[in-house]
Amino acid sequence: MTGSIKIIDTQFHVEAGYNGGNMPREQHDAFYKELKEVFTEKGFRYEERENGCPDVVLGKTCLYCHPTCLSGPVKETHFPVLEQILSNGKSFRLYSLDKHNELQDFTADEELEYYRSCTESVENDLLVAFKTKRSNLFKLKGEILELEAVKIHVPTIRTPYMSGYASIPRQFINEVYKNMVQKRHLIESSKAMGIQTIPLCRTANQKELRLLE
Repeated sequence: MTGSIKIIDTQFHVEAGYNGGNMPREQHDAFYKELKEVFTEKGFRYEERENGCPDVVLGKTCLYCHPTCLSGPVKETHFPVLEQILSNGKSFRLYSLDKHNELQDFTADEELEYYRSCTESVENDLLVAFKTKRSNLFKLKGEILELEAVKIHVPTIRTPYMSGYASIPRQFINEVYKNMVQKRHLIESSKAMGIQTIPLCRTANQKELRLLE
């Protein structure tokens, strides 16, 4: 999945005078003035947002510049220049660097295609997860599908973390689930809880599977 140069989800923690949501205007202006100067001098673009803090960008590296933390995807080869820039600040002090997940440079279509290459493995996971001892026992559909989506999620530049109901891992897991229900490898049910209806599911037992042959 990875190329020769890695992209890492990164946080550069800085102290710039920001305290509990407040920052003196003078310190605020000095911080962003210095960031703009030092980063553009090293070839980065300084991109202001209509809402929120600015970004500094160079290729696949894109850091969101909050006065407590500069965070985002960083191309591995950019770490030396970033550490040099941030270690020599006049209006701020770098005190910590956290490197998290390696990020894949997938488009949405490429990410979905990657998950589809894992279909057989996911089907096996769901068969095990939904298995019950008796045909009148069922498991919570949503809980198991969510656990599987989290398990297969690959951090990308676009989506380093799982977020949103319509995320691609969830989309894929629902796609696999619906196909397994259609093939009768999974059996659906539900139960009423107050005004809610809770979706349930279990794996088809051997007798039910033989009837499909």
